[in-house]
Amino acid sequence: MKHFNDYHALARQILQLVGGPSNVISVNHCQTRLRFVLRNEALADTATLQQLDGVLTVVRRGGQYMVVVGSQVPQVYAALMESGLSAALPGQVSPGKAFLSTITGVFGPILGVMSATGILKGVLLLLASLGLMNTSGGAWRVLYGLADSLFYFLPVLLGYTAALHFDLDPFVGLLLGLTLCYPDLTQLEDGIQFLGMPIQLPSSGSYTTSVLPVLFAVWFASRLAKLLAPRLPDTIRSFTLPLATLLVTVPATFLVIGPVSAGLSEFLAQWLEWLYHLSPAAAGTAIGGLWQLMVMFGLHWTATPLTISHYSTLGYDFLLPAMYGTTFAQTAAAAAVCLKTQDKHTRRLGAAAVFSGLAGITEPAMYGITLPRRLPFTFSCLGAAITGGYLGWAGVYSYQISGQGVFGLTSYIDPATGSLAGMGQALIGVGLGMAFAFVSTLLLYHEPNAELPADRDLLASPMAGQVLPLEQVADGAFRAGVLGPGCAIRPSEGRVAAPAAGRVLNLSPTGHAIGLSCDNGAEVLIHVGLDTARAGHAFQLHVEEGQQVLPGQLLMEFDLAALTARGLDLTTPVVVTNSEAFDGVLCAAESGANVALSAPLLRLIPKSGQNCPEPG
Repeated sequence: MKHFNDYHALARQILQLVGGPSNVISVNHCQTRLRFVLRNEALADTATLQQLDGVLTVVRRGGQYMVVVGSQVPQVYAALMESGLSAALPGQVSPGKAFLSTITGVFGPILGVMSATGILKGVLLLLASLGLMNTSGGAWRVLYGLADSLFYFLPVLLGYTAALHFDLDPFVGLLLGLTLCYPDLTQLEDGIQFLGMPIQLPSSGSYTTSVLPVLFAVWFASRLAKLLAPRLPDTIRSFTLPLATLLVTVPATFLVIGPVSAGLSEFLAQWLEWLYHLSPAAAGTAIGGLWQLMVMFGLHWTATPLTISHYSTLGYDFLLPAMYGTTFAQTAAAAAVCLKTQDKHTRRLGAAAVFSGLAGITEPAMYGITLPRRLPFTFSCLGAAITGGYLGWAGVYSYQISGQGVFGLTSYIDPATGSLAGMGQALIGVGLGMAFAFVSTLLLYHEPNAELPADRDLLASPMAGQVLPLEQVADGAFRAGVLGPGCAIRPSEGRVAAPAAGRVLNLSPTGHAIGLSCDNGAEVLIHVGLDTARAGHAFQLHVEEGQQVLPGQLLMEFDLAALTARGLDLTTPVVVTNSEAFDGVLCAAESGANVALSAPLLRLIPKSGQNCPEPG
């Protein structure tokens, strides 16, 4: 992969060879190529461009001068923009979808160990509650330290994975997370200042176990690093770039991100108390339904000082019962997904996530199973709202701080009377919420097409239609195999589905092309039509960059009849762009035949003596 400055060098060369900035009317990009509209194409040095390292070929069609650079086109395009060019970029991902994609993307790499530590933590709490383990003994302290360390130092792990997601030096992200967890900075006294500006910690007292502060810090650092990198001398950039980035980002995190989060938390705290006194059932419903979102934003600490105050002044708390159902509803929705899915990886993760969720640790279930699929996550929130609303209506109180999940049931036993009524009501409320989340997910959530062949060497057809060899495609780059081997499909319906399990690498700004990194090691480009970038907003995307997808999952929809009526050629090349990872890529469908959606289309020939490679 090229380094950051290489993209700028390539962009400058391309810009010069197309005739300079004054010759460019506009430029945008699709999945593989820069699409220029030039004032005078005769001024472009096409022969030299085609020989330029980093340029695959040049295609001229429909009034556009297209420079094909492959999968690195977003970076080259960004470098062009920084050189002063401007272009309209329709079809951008909404902020909400971008945030969701980021959350799921940065948690993906740590879900396995998160499930493992969640299970261990639950087992330890169970043994302690049964009196089978001494919580002051060495065995408990060592094993609980192992189980709890991931959650305590969560900003450190997220700093690393977020840096990979935002294209920042991962060790810079790691150091940002470490700084947020540095002991001396988790115990700052009131009134301490940084260069005369007050430092305010969140209501929890530190950034340990938090999520959003480190994500925003890494994002800010990534933008700052890209701004600073080209302005620093090559000879000293290796240490001056991380130094400058950290010197700006760390104070900004403690001075801006922290205070903003703290202010929002205080507002929510006041709102929750007001709502409960207005209507316990309404408060329970709202808190239960929003609790998982509050956890994602790190705002769940809002309840901590309130509950502690309630225990000390009232002898009981009415806020914790409102969120008690979230772990169970989340677990129930994840269990329903695992029952429906045919994906072995999801089932393996789901078994651990369900056990962990019952113990009160829902991050594996939420970030690994329900949140990426959205609808099960929605049902889990609604189920939690049902539990919270019921417990608020029933007037159930919590009498002591305890664990979550099944380990929290004892907190509903009234210590003054020994009454189990509160625990019984908690069980009823949890049962109602779990039943709703489980049944709704089971009945209304539909896994993507599960009929895709399980053979790792096969790629399924992303659309229904007639199969054509690439030699019949009216585009020089695809026809010559410059972008990789494969075949094309003349679509019979306007739906595009994932050919295998994997991750969305990139999306064209107009939505007409999708790049996937499949779990079988193949990087697949699906390019709907040959000159459809000018079709504007004709393509409706159902995924975002970085999102994990399942075989047969709907990626995109388009109006086939409308685009055909406009005279556009909708022949869709489906190519493997990293064919060097295989001994061959063969068409598994007969040329000229009609292929169904998710039927076998391409067969990957592994390197001799090897299975299909794992994705890089």
